[in-house]
Amino acid sequence: MPIINETIISGVNAKNATATSKDILQGKTAVAGKELITGSMPDKTGQTVNGTFYSGTTGYITGKIAQEGHYATNSKLKIPVSNLTAGNIKKGINIGGVVGTLEPIPSNLSLFAEYFSPANNDSEIVNFSNGSLAIPNTYSDRGGVCLVNGITTTVKSLVNGSNVRQLVGGGTKAMIRGNYGAFISTDSGSIWKSPVGVNITSSTSAAFIRFNGSKFYVCIGLNYTTPHYVSNTACTSFSVVSIPSNDYEVGSSTDGIWYAYNHSLGGIYSSSDLINWTKKYTLTSNVTNFISLYKLGSIVCATFNGRSRSGSNNTSATYISYDNGLTFSDSLSIGISSSYTHHNHIFTHKNNIFVYSFHSSKLPQTVYKVANGTKTIINLPTVNSKYPNIIGSNGTSLILAYNNGVIRTMSV
Repeated sequence: MPIINETIISGVNAKNATATSKDILQGKTAVAGKELITGSMPDKTGQTVNGTFYSGTTGYITGKIAQEGHYATNSKLKIPVSNLTAGNIKKGINIGGVVGTLEPIPSNLSLFAEYFSPANNDSEIVNFSNGSLAIPNTYSDRGGVCLVNGITTTVKSLVNGSNVRQLVGGGTKAMIRGNYGAFISTDSGSIWKSPVGVNITSSTSAAFIRFNGSKFYVCIGLNYTTPHYVSNTACTSFSVVSIPSNDYEVGSSTDGIWYAYNHSLGGIYSSSDLINWTKKYTLTSNVTNFISLYKLGSIVCATFNGRSRSGSNNTSATYISYDNGLTFSDSLSIGISSSYTHHNHIFTHKNNIFVYSFHSSKLPQTVYKVANGTKTIINLPTVNSKYPNIIGSNGTSLILAYNNGVIRTMSV
């Protein structure tokens, strides 16, 4: 480095200069003492430099600058902040430029056990008399039921595969059917066994189950073809029952009576033994596959999930009578399509009947309260932008089961 004779510049003695190359911008030169020095300070003007997180408090964070250099007003410091993602921020809230997408979990929402994903087909939430619930589970290879008692949950892996088709029951009894088997419980879901006297396996082309409040009914075969089976009152075994005609589509109920829709004769018929039938209600349905008949006070609801009578489209319908079944003057349906499987579900809650509808590509967004000659629409809440898969009641609140493994209780 060249040596410069001591000089006086504008009254300043150069020998008093203390700057070193690190204090001068890279590529710039200056005189310090008797030397001409070239700067080595990196110029970070206009650059974005990575820093490190130091601390955080309300309203701001503190970071450390990891690189020495000269910083101007257009320089930027990038400080990593753990967990600063949209999914961790309340929906619509902007934190540091990140807009949240997380919908807060309400206080009346409880997490389910691991490996839970509720079914949303012909299954229902079963209320046991001990206060616990059984909800159909289709999670991966753990298909079966999730038992809920308060906030305690237990997964019962029953069906070898996720295709749980039906769960029906009540009191202390419940029965589940999947494409790979069936199981029955008579002790509020603690122990599940294969049904005795009826065989539902992966080779079964089609089957469905019904419950009338005390006994289970099983039909194996398409379009209500034989054979038909009925359990004993204890639900420990099944025996073959000879229904007079395949025109009788048997549905579930809660009063110990069997009800069936008859195609050729028209109307809904009742029976105590599945053999002798008496016409109960006059009804012409445009939909096949009678599912259930619910009665509460003067209200009678008959639900069908299947196809239109022409057989060309999928549809569902619940026919409603407000005068003890004399006339079915009202109905609920989600329309008709050829590509989606449609479902209507019905349950009771606080001495009212509730109905909801959905199809295989659209989860239920509303539920209807049927009372006093009218239908009242109740909008359902979402959890992380998802609507519930299946809805029921624990006698106190509505039960909403979501596919992301949570259950919400909703006061209505």
